[in-house]
Amino acid sequence: MIIATKPYSDAELHAILNIRSEEEDVAMAADAMGLLAKIAKESSLRYAMHMIMCAALVAKQRRAAEVEKEDIKKVYSLFSDLRRSTAFLLEHNKSFMFDELEGLEEEQQQQQQQQQQQQGRAAGAGAGASSSSSSSSSSSSGAMDTS
Repeated sequence: MIIATKPYSDAELHAILNIRSEEEDVAMAADAMGLLAKIAKESSLRYAMHMIMCAALVAKQRRAAEVEKEDIKKVYSLFSDLRRSTAFLLEHNKSFMFDELEGLEEEQQQQQQQQQQQQGRAAGAGAGASSSSSSSSSSSSGAMDTS
């Protein structure tokens, strides 16, 4: 069974974020809530809901009674959502250790392939030597039979 869903409307996002901020005892200015709803629509509702407490801590640090739009902006600049995190990683992927590990993995795979090729050559040379010795022994045994 497939259930079709649709994105939340702006009003629904506002309502959900209002409920969440009330549950967390966070007073929020109307323009801050509007910005938070916009972030929820463009990024994700989960990300916006996590921003509520972070913005409350920023507001508390500046001794404010409620979260203002500037608090939301500061939190947005400090914590990346999935889209911005992915863009950052793609832009700077050569700077991270996993890029070096991929190079090591490729190097190890090449070494394993070379070892397998060398073992294959050694086995082939050994098989060729044993077949030539068996053919020479069969010819020498054949020569014994004829004499």
